[in-house]
Amino acid sequence: MKIIVLSSYSYVIKVNNYGSLLQYFALQTYLEKNGHEVQWLQYEAQKKKPKGINRWLREKLLHSYFKTDNVQFHNKEGFFKFIDQHIKLTEKKYRNKKELYSNTPNADLYIVGSDQVWNGFSPDRYLMFVPSNIPKISYAVSFGKNKIPQYMRPLLWYYLKGFTAISVREMEGVKLCHSLGRNDAQYTIDPSFLLNREEYIKFIKKYNCIQPTSKSYIYGYFVNPFPNNTLTAKEAIDQYIKESKKEFIVTGIQNAEYALTDYNSIQPSPLEWINTILNADNILTNSFHGVAFSINLQKPFLVILQNGDMSNQNCRYLNLLKRLGLEDRIYNSEKGNLQKQMDRFIDWESVNRKKEIFIEESKKFLQAALSSAVKTKKI
Repeated sequence: MKIIVLSSYSYVIKVNNYGSLLQYFALQTYLEKNGHEVQWLQYEAQKKKPKGINRWLREKLLHSYFKTDNVQFHNKEGFFKFIDQHIKLTEKKYRNKKELYSNTPNADLYIVGSDQVWNGFSPDRYLMFVPSNIPKISYAVSFGKNKIPQYMRPLLWYYLKGFTAISVREMEGVKLCHSLGRNDAQYTIDPSFLLNREEYIKFIKKYNCIQPTSKSYIYGYFVNPFPNNTLTAKEAIDQYIKESKKEFIVTGIQNAEYALTDYNSIQPSPLEWINTILNADNILTNSFHGVAFSINLQKPFLVILQNGDMSNQNCRYLNLLKRLGLEDRIYNSEKGNLQKQMDRFIDWESVNRKKEIFIEESKKFLQAALSSAVKTKKI
């Protein structure tokens, strides 16, 4: 079939979010391996800038809390080179709703997901522009939250009823879908797991990805700005680095880099980012995909929970850690120093066994949804 995927294109071309790009790459690669033609929808919806007093409040109040007015895009060249080499895009780039609704690209199936595409209420995110005769499904899509305002529920009920199959990336999302009338919604694994460790290593070797250093190192990968530009658990992290006597290399995105100025900061290309995780001794992260790739590549890691306004996003990796029996990989300042918690034994044999069960369940969901779409195409 010809499949078009709505994911985080509009976001990825503006911000160097490794997970957002690589989760789509993994989904595209998996679908192509199963014989389908796949394209990423080039939909770059233009947002209206706030005016007058609203713009003044945003600039003054938010900038005083953390730097959000200009999110940096580091290594733009590396990201766009990866897209040119590995990503199939729709021929046309859609810049607004009018273009998308009036000239919707033809396909046998539309997929929305993964990533936090449903962290908003625009009808585009729910594929409302897709003609009714074309089946549409969601795969491991994330709401990025565990609550929906009561007044939005009737609208989301209407959006969801047009899907032939729904899967989400968190159990909180399953509960939300059930409350919106979709009792068939399933919990599936992030697309990045649809490719295994050996497949990622094959890509790394094929493209001769460089390592950041020849020394033993700890890698920190952090997303989202921190309150007052202060890294969460900084004292514990600094003590851990001192005790380990290893080099500490960090990557910060979405302005998290402002809290990491004391460290050796790098901005690798997407495949080099995977290689940096693969060759690290240990991983420190507050990112869902930092966790996902650490697990997939079997690297010892600890999660630094996000706090403040971002704490509602912690459910993204809490669900995954619980499913795989890795809850003890969450850093807790009350349970000893960071070094001690990092050195806890990880039973990778048990983790991999649970992971493979989860992956197979998720593939069964995808294959059933794809088979249903094929039958619709034949009719």
